[in-house]
Amino acid sequence: MKKYFAWLPALALLMTLTGCGSSIQTSPFPVTVTAYSGASVEAMLGTYTWEYEDGEEWKGMTADSDHPLWCQEWMPALEASGGTVTVSAEVSPDSITVLCWSTDFWCDADYPDGEAVETKGLTFTLREDGDYVYEVIARWSSASQWKGTACYCFYTAAGG
Repeated sequence: MKKYFAWLPALALLMTLTGCGSSIQTSPFPVTVTAYSGASVEAMLGTYTWEYEDGEEWKGMTADSDHPLWCQEWMPALEASGGTVTVSAEVSPDSITVLCWSTDFWCDADYPDGEAVETKGLTFTLREDGDYVYEVIARWSSASQWKGTACYCFYTAAGG
């Protein structure tokens, strides 16, 4: 029995050297959107492309999703209207781009192009003139073992 326990330190060292439990991210991070009021939601992951290093080669994946205006039943609502919101993740994105649409266009076949929302770092201001669907396009590019772009969506529900 003792000889089996003698292998434990060697096994632990082998697992460390081979990357078991390493910090390589093999898919996009979950993203949380937090309003200035303190209300927050985990945004719905949509379309993404992701690459990661696996040993000596790079692997990647791409996933597509419906347009945000066609995802109402799965998308979380942020109880807020106006004010600033901040995007956060376990590892913060290097940059974000944000688009919005009025919820008047839910499931409308002739929806307009998204309206660009000005960002400052990982923060942006919500519209105050009604409820909107927001698409946050997050990019991670500074890590040496993984990178990617992912779209996340949520909508506002006034009253927060």
